[in-house]
Amino acid sequence: MTELIGDIYALIGDYRNDEGDTSVQMRPERIKKWIDQFEESDREFILTELKVIFSQRYLSKAAVKKCLGEGLIYIQSNFGYKTVEELIKETSFLNLQRANKSQPTMLKILNEVLNEKFDLDIASAGSVTVKNYLYLDDVLCTGNTFYQEIKRWVELPINDSTNLKLLQTKKIRLWVLYLIIHRNNYLKKLYQFRMNIDNDFEDCFTLMRFTEVENFPGGKLDLVFPIEDADSNLISSYKEQVVTNVNKYCNEHSIRNAPEEFYRSANQPSQESFFSNAENRKRFEWIILKKGIEILNRASVNIPNLRALGYSLPSHKNFGFGTLSMTWRNIPNNCPLIFWYSGGGFFPLFVKHST
Repeated sequence: MTELIGDIYALIGDYRNDEGDTSVQMRPERIKKWIDQFEESDREFILTELKVIFSQRYLSKAAVKKCLGEGLIYIQSNFGYKTVEELIKETSFLNLQRANKSQPTMLKILNEVLNEKFDLDIASAGSVTVKNYLYLDDVLCTGNTFYQEIKRWVELPINDSTNLKLLQTKKIRLWVLYLIIHRNNYLKKLYQFRMNIDNDFEDCFTLMRFTEVENFPGGKLDLVFPIEDADSNLISSYKEQVVTNVNKYCNEHSIRNAPEEFYRSANQPSQESFFSNAENRKRFEWIILKKGIEILNRASVNIPNLRALGYSLPSHKNFGFGTLSMTWRNIPNNCPLIFWYSGGGFFPLFVKHST
């Protein structure tokens, strides 16, 4: 156990480490206190599996800076610029989120990369002209933030035009750069763009990402998506509660009732490549689903989109989004509750930003 805790700490030890607040930083003692809340027979198993997961899905600050440096070079070399400096002087970096959200933080990290790797400063962005706009963010989970912000931006009036018309006529370019995207949810946002903005909106921007999570049926399902446990009254009762709440929400808001998406098929994914093996995936998913339900039962909360496996949409019938992606600066609330939720007296592994 001590060795496993050390291995986990080596992977996630820089979590919120640059804030100077010891109450939110990761420590081996924190990992020990967190894992002790699980059944003793499950503790070593959970840590062993998390070692596999975090090695693939936790992005340290150093890893993020490496990704951003590579991203700038990719854009420069693939869009006709001789140097990164030329690129920066014709590019505006969109800053559409509130100051305490992920995008402003990502732009600060990007500026560090410009300083350290290219001897440039983000203040020089667009200093010659603005031909390009770059939307930068860390993790696309449900994709709602991406959809809402880009929709507002493309509809902005620019003289006698809009950003959308300028994109359509190729007078400007839009690049979207993410560290991680969940593929199925990104595709759902594309559908919304087509329905609500322009049928060919996908041609109006270029998407770049460093990691793609296959969360669609038939894919690798690199997230928590359990098979049905017929022997668990705890899970079946919770499922009925979610269905009742979603039906009520859809009726009150005149929303089409969504199909159930609680369980994956036992034969999906066809080949396990994310967890250590298929049996360990099954056991891990049940452990954290049941623990999440227990936490919610103790917390006695009534938030329509707060689920045992993380936030979902209030109109969706599932146990939560179940993402297993996080960075050095924050953890998405779409991750299972065991990682970040402090309700019901539970001690979380990661201290999530309150905003």
